[in-house]
Amino acid sequence: MQRARFSWIETLLWTALFVCIATFPVEAAKKCYDCHTRSKAEFNSKKSVHAPVKSENCESCHKRHGFANQLILTANSNDLCFTCHADLKEKYSVGNVHFPVSDANCWECHDPHASDKKALLRQGKEEADDPNSCLACHANDVPKAGTATHKHAPYEKLDCTTCH
Repeated sequence: MQRARFSWIETLLWTALFVCIATFPVEAAKKCYDCHTRSKAEFNSKKSVHAPVKSENCESCHKRHGFANQLILTANSNDLCFTCHADLKEKYSVGNVHFPVSDANCWECHDPHASDKKALLRQGKEEADDPNSCLACHANDVPKAGTATHKHAPYEKLDCTTCH
């Protein structure tokens, strides 16, 4: 009789505990910026912020990493960029394709999070920075073009994309 009463009380207590736990609101998984606060501040301080970053939709490009603290992209090539920028895939697959694109590395020239330059272009080295970030890789081409007798106007303005 004593054991039966204890079992009944025990069942009642476990049921009450289960009901209490079940009625608590379930907290959603942590958002990326809950931990990456410095990144959020850095990105939002830039003139141009990539739309998924601005809308805090990190998982459009990244997989959750949990405690692994390892960057995991949903794809490791330009296919990641072309999931949203499909209109550019055809444009950059014909003719003379810029080597970062042909090597499947859009992020060589474009910062995938934020930038102070248009089109999320990366900042070049201080002495080799230009509006289109071309000199970050093509700085060695500048002295050759600069020795020409007739100066090319777009070259003088470092406006490489006028012709290229």
